[in-house]
Amino acid sequence: ERIALGSYRWFLNSRLYGALEHAARCRVLDVACGTGFYSVLLAKFGHQVVAIDISEKSIEYAKQLAIVNGCSDNIEHHVMDISQLDFDKDSFDIVTGEESIHHLIKYPNAIENIYSVLKPGGKAYFWEPFAYNPIINAMRFVNVRVKGHLGEHFLAEDEVRKLISVFDEVEVSDRAVLYTVARFFRKPGKISRRVNIALKKFDDYAQSKIPALSKYYSL
Repeated sequence: ERIALGSYRWFLNSRLYGALEHAARCRVLDVACGTGFYSVLLAKFGHQVVAIDISEKSIEYAKQLAIVNGCSDNIEHHVMDISQLDFDKDSFDIVTGEESIHHLIKYPNAIENIYSVLKPGGKAYFWEPFAYNPIINAMRFVNVRVKGHLGEHFLAEDEVRKLISVFDEVEVSDRAVLYTVARFFRKPGKISRRVNIALKKFDDYAQSKIPALSKYYSL
């Protein structure tokens, strides 16, 4: 089993969901599905999706979103605690999650449970924030101490090592250093899309010319 920890949302979405759009039909577990946007997307590709979240409100919203999009037959929704996954071993071809591993990793058996439900050769895809960029970390510090944001936590080296100890292979892909500025261009639209594409290309180019930059990724 392999886990891939991807970078900022836009680029990973294009890679992961672009690949899964044309993949053979899979059974997919969407962990901490939230509003269910990605569950719907995967169901639209023809995959059989099981969406879980600990929040009853999120699951109710996700159910309605599936109905509105005409794909509720392809999605099962469950209110479920990741620490007590109620699925058989080797149940899923794919496990996905949006910015969830850095929260889930603190719960007992959460990572082990994700590994357990993956079929042999299965893959888990998560896109996560990391704690390696000093500038972004300074911004996060301000968010916590000045703005009072709660629950700010990001994957650190010891947590990545934990993932490595559980999964057969861990790949941190598309390390975002300069591309993290894209967080300020989240509003949908042509300008934001063009800025995001340009930032990603510039980030890839800068890291290829200055390899040392790669160790300061935050997404």
